[in-house]
Amino acid sequence: MRIDPNLGIPEGQQPERVQNSTSQAAKPLQISSASASDQASLSPDATQLSNLSLALVSAPDVRQERVSAVSQALQNGSYSVSNQQIAGSMLRDFRMTTSLTQ
Repeated sequence: MRIDPNLGIPEGQQPERVQNSTSQAAKPLQISSASASDQASLSPDATQLSNLSLALVSAPDVRQERVSAVSQALQNGSYSVSNQQIAGSMLRDFRMTTSLTQ
């Protein structure tokens, strides 16, 4: 079997040769005036998603002030959670885990 290196190149055209990067300095990319006027616009949803992503990246993983407040409340015995809050959290967690496995 023989591989044709010119496969896909129309007859009469020569393929462009890649120059060795060490032999010449890199040339800057030149943009034609036709493509310089191209524009893209994002939908309001995409813009909002982008803003939310940036806010999420800048948010800390742990809210240390909240952790400190709860830790202090636990240590001095003033931290209390109602039975309703516990049941609600358990139910929410159960629903999340069952929806992920389906």
